[in-house]
Amino acid sequence: MEFKQSPAGFRNVSGPIIQTLQAHLNKAGYNAGAEDGLWGPSTVKALTAWQNAQGSAPTAVVDEQVWAALVGTPAPDLPSRALQLTGVWEGTGYGGANGNFDGQGITWGVVGFTWANGELQGILNEVRAQFPAIFSASLGALEGEMVSVLERPRPLQMLWARRISTNGGNNIDPAWAAAFKALGDTPEVQNIENTHAQHYWNAGLPFAADFGLQSEAALALCFDIAVQNRVTDDMIAEIQQRIGDGGMSEPDKMQIVAHVVADHANPTYYNDVLKRKLTFATSQGSVHGDLFDIGCWGIG
Repeated sequence: MEFKQSPAGFRNVSGPIIQTLQAHLNKAGYNAGAEDGLWGPSTVKALTAWQNAQGSAPTAVVDEQVWAALVGTPAPDLPSRALQLTGVWEGTGYGGANGNFDGQGITWGVVGFTWANGELQGILNEVRAQFPAIFSASLGALEGEMVSVLERPRPLQMLWARRISTNGGNNIDPAWAAAFKALGDTPEVQNIENTHAQHYWNAGLPFAADFGLQSEAALALCFDIAVQNRVTDDMIAEIQQRIGDGGMSEPDKMQIVAHVVADHANPTYYNDVLKRKLTFATSQGSVHGDLFDIGCWGIG
């Protein structure tokens, strides 16, 4: 595991892991600036100053040893690192919401929990049951309507989701967008989202095992597929047939997986899906117009 500066032109690592790093640098007296989760010059300067003070080489690289010494806990596990990357690609963060642009009603949260499959409603019901004060404070005057919607049958819930969608489904009504953001900004709700994201990791593991994929990049790929795509038995059979019984390298297997998954995706999103999946196979790639080097994001 290494978190470090990305090559010129590539997007720097960002997310809750980097926010934790910044918080500990600030706590130790090294000015990492705003604890915004964005790796930048202030974070690099603070990290190298801390390394100098430790008598270490000022590499501005965070590996397992640096993390343990600075943060005092074991380094983030692979599911957490993969979630940080996939969460950026999903584009909504913990609190952002999209409307019915893809027929899913509402898409919200760190891995794009959707209204159509009911997972988003399940999270909202958990928040309401476990943290009623947060639920009420975040929704404000909209709380009563949300409670009513959650009690409706799914088809009527979908009608409501379509009604609050705006801008061709790319957004939702501003008042509702603010309410969802307020929910996602709370640590308690973020923890619930992380717990729900774990089942996508669990779903990806058997998929990886089907093709003998074991590397960090390959496991992160299968997690990303579980988040973004639907996998069928026909897809698995097609991948297995194309891999065959020979000694194909893992990156080559990953490229086959990427192409088959993209071939079975919505044609509208074919190029986006293919580029995203190939980024794991080749370690670098373009996703949503940004260049990524996943090694700098802690995925080896």
